[in-house]
Parts: sequence; structure tokens; C-alpha cells
Amino acid sequence: MLPYWLLLGIFALGALISQPDLRRKKPIGAMILAGLVLILMIGLREEIGVDWGNYLRAWKAAPAMSLERFLAFRPGDPVFHSMMWSMSNFGWPYWSLNLVCATAFTWGLVRFSRQQPNAWLAIAVAIPYLVIVIAMSGVRQATAIGFVFLALASFRSGSTKGFLLWTLVASLFHASAIVVLPFAGLSLAQNRFQSLVLILATLLLGYFVVGSTFDEYSRNYLGRYAVRSSGTVFRIWMSVLPALIYLALSKRLPLTEQERGLWRNFSLLAVASVPLLFVVSSTTALDRLLLYAFPLQIMVLAWLPYLFGRRIERLVITVLILAYLGLQQYVFFNYAYNRYAYVPYRNVLFGD
Repeated sequence: MLPYWLLLGIFALGALISQPDLRRKKPIGAMILAGLVLILMIGLREEIGVDWGNYLRAWKAAPAMSLERFLAFRPGDPVFHSMMWSMSNFGWPYWSLNLVCATAFTWGLVRFSRQQPNAWLAIAVAIPYLVIVIAMSGVRQATAIGFVFLALASFRSGSTKGFLLWTLVASLFHASAIVVLPFAGLSLAQNRFQSLVLILATLLLGYFVVGSTFDEYSRNYLGRYAVRSSGTVFRIWMSVLPALIYLALSKRLPLTEQERGLWRNFSLLAVASVPLLFVVSSTTALDRLLLYAFPLQIMVLAWLPYLFGRRIERLVITVLILAYLGLQQYVFFNYAYNRYAYVPYRNVLFGD
């Protein structure tokens, strides 16, 4: 477990020694090296993650199939699986797929985090769950989340085209990413008619662009035999806490009206997940939906220390946030049902 604690420690230390920088465009500096550490640790991991075996079996099966047959064998998210089939048939090593996906995820995470006042703290928020548990296992959705981060960064920069483009790219890697579109779009709508048009447009886009994938999702997440995830209730409260903080303190954040609407919508999703837990048949579906609200956790916790004036207050709040993140990581590695899939940490750079 030591490599995981060192990873969190790197960003925790950076969070403690960094000065707040409220500029939207910041010098990247040491963040390049920190991002490289993330890419190598995620992308070159060996036999790490619950889904490692599933992806490896598909990778090994790809050369014996035509692309059409492979996509039938691996229904859903055809862009990702086409990329997998192509790389496998070109004879690339299996870790190359993880490395490419880790690069996309890290690129998005770093760019989004650098828009926060303390980029090191922002990335630290992502380490215990989003980086270790998701990016080191759920390759498809982690890649999609990386592009969602790029979409949200474009939204903050005022680029609607960039937001739409990156959201579309994200949905081509994991169809569920399309849910981000209405949360941002509704923040731009000025009346109910525009909101209705946006929702209908999202449904049409989802049907024509990623419609084939939803058949696969419906089998997994709806009905009597819908899949379920352990620990969902804890991850819900991980989302609800920053949502409540945002709803209480949003007026103190230097955001545009569109940004306030965006994070309000994500906050309402997080709060709504509490009653949804007792309604939906698949807690896994709810789990995966909440992953797209994870940027809210990063934004709120990265800003929280800087909503107070005195330096000592900022330091105390930063330390408390880091302690909270350490507790998350400790609980996962000591009590999570699937912790066995992550320890010991192995990397192809240090193999036999």
C-alpha cells in the first residue's frame, strides 16, 4: 500500500506548501512532473483493479476476431472497443491501452484542477477514490471522465463549443457521460422552453450517437437482476457533503452566473441521490452517475480553505481536508470489499 500513500502524500505536501493562485491561467511548473507520476502509476500498473481481467481477456481475444465480431462480443461504447481492437491487432503491448487512457484522464484532471486556487489540493481530493479506485480499474469510464474534466474546463473558460465537443468525445468512450450535457446546459437556459428543448435534444443525441450502448446498460442496470455495488451509501455521502457546502456558501465563490447554475445542478443531483438509493434497482448505476458529479467535490474542497480570510484558518481547513482524504484511503484499503484487487501495487517498470 506504500505507493498509494506516497501518491497521496505528494499532492498533500504540494497542497500545504502552495500559495493560492486565483488566476485562470497559471504556470504549470512542477505540475508536469506530478502529472507524469499519475500517468505512469495509472497507465503502467500490472494486474491492478477489479476490471483488470475483463479488459485483458477482451484484449487477447481481439486478434482472432474481425472488428464487427469483436464489437458484438464487447457490446457498448464502440469507439473505445474499436481502439482496443486496433491496438491489439497492431501488436501493441496491453499496457499501452492503459497508458493512453491514463494520459487522457490525467490531462483532464490536471487541466480542471489548475483552474482551482490550489491545484495540488484539487488533485489530492481525487486520489483516494477517483484515481486509485476508478482510474486504476474502470478504464472506459475513467477515460470519459478525463474528457468531462476538459469539457468543464472549457465551460469555465467560456467556450461553449469546447464544452460540447469534449462532452461528445467523453460519451463516445462511455455513453453515460452524455448526462453531463443537461446539467451544464440547464445553467445556460433562460426559461422553461429552452430547458425543455435542451432535454429533448440531449435525448435525441443520446439515441443517435450512443443508442446501441443503452441496450447493454439496460440489461445491467434495470430489472430484477440489476447489478449492485457495495459501499454506495458511503460514496453518496462523499458527494452530498460538498454539495451541501456549495449550496450554503456558493455566494462567496467568484463564479459567473452560468457556473453557479452548473454547480447548483450537480449539487442537486448529489442531494437527490439519497432518496434515489431507495428507489433504483441498481446501485451500480447510481454509483456511475455520481462519478460525473465528482468534479463538484474537487471544486468545493479546493476552494473551501480560501473562503476564509486569515492564513491560519486556511491552513487548518486544508489540514482537515487532507485528514479527511487520508481517512477515505485508510477505510478503502482496510475495509473495502474489493481492496484485494489493488494490493500489492505492481508496475511494469519494476517487473521481473
